[in-house]
Amino acid sequence: MLLAELSVAQVQAMFVAIIRQHHALGTPVSAATLTRIRATPRAALNAAIRRGLLTENSAAKAELPRARRPRAVVWTPYRIERWRRTGERSAVAVWTVTQTAQFLRSTEEHRLYAAYHLIALRMSWTDRAVLAALARIIPKGLRARRIVTPGTLLRWHRRLVAARWRQPRAPGRPPVPDELVALIVRLARENTRWGVVRIQGELRRLGHRVAASTIRKIPRAHRIPPPSGHDGSWRVFLRAHAATLLAADFFHVDCAVTLSRLYVAFVIEHQTRRVHLLGITRHPTGQRATQLARNLGAELEEAGARFTYLIRDRDTKFTTAFDAVFASTEIRTLPIAPQAPRMNAYAERFVRTVRAECTDRMLIAGESTCA
Repeated sequence: MLLAELSVAQVQAMFVAIIRQHHALGTPVSAATLTRIRATPRAALNAAIRRGLLTENSAAKAELPRARRPRAVVWTPYRIERWRRTGERSAVAVWTVTQTAQFLRSTEEHRLYAAYHLIALRMSWTDRAVLAALARIIPKGLRARRIVTPGTLLRWHRRLVAARWRQPRAPGRPPVPDELVALIVRLARENTRWGVVRIQGELRRLGHRVAASTIRKIPRAHRIPPPSGHDGSWRVFLRAHAATLLAADFFHVDCAVTLSRLYVAFVIEHQTRRVHLLGITRHPTGQRATQLARNLGAELEEAGARFTYLIRDRDTKFTTAFDAVFASTEIRTLPIAPQAPRMNAYAERFVRTVRAECTDRMLIAGESTCA
């Protein structure tokens, strides 16, 4: 028969014949052995396919019985009675604590009692060494019923020898104190352009000597991004100028009786979160907003407050005259990007707090109620 004429059915029939022959001899073949047998023709057919002699690997498509590990069951009185009655039992049976104790008591006079005791209990590496030594005196008749394989005993022996000659590890560096870790994290978060060398230098000025590799691991563990070449984000700008920033906006309230809408103008200071309520009106216009800006400017001038920027949205109520009023007091207005309310997050957060804690919990009758 030519190699090209080999079919999957013929390969399957070959494995069936191997299984039957081994069963007839009383030596059943395992699924792992069949898999190793199939590896040889499969490798040969793959080589033929690479050379262009074949187009299909029949051995690779042959189905073999799957290797299933026997399920361990507890040797309960019910299973013992069924075994005595029918002779059927599981391939792996686990003794209970009572059964184990009974076995140990019945073998106290046996010369291998120490080995049985070590196996029944949880074995340490010392116990395994004793068992490996006792394995040398086990009679040949009992070696067929050994609990561990010779390969396992050899593996235990190799580990014990390796542990015998293993040199003790030198003590490593002491852990970094929590206070120093908090300082490194703070320096990395507040100075996004500082690298490891800069942070290490600042720590040396304060009397702390920390390795660069340690400093590099700490921000990474706290999920702090690596230093960037520039700080152009809006968040960095807000944090850097928080003491000199104002944010202006309007929020509305619906009257309970007339269902008319009232508009409340306010300005919030970024650093202190102090809110200035400028006024309440039913008809917000650019002229009204400009007048409220004049009142706020006079109030800030009397208080001696110095602000540099005012953040506002692009509402039509904030006209050029509104910006000119603040420009006269050396306050520059910064309109946010279109459809980007998060750029005025402090004002938006105040509006949400007012609604959740105040206006949504009461009925507004008119302007006098809001005042």
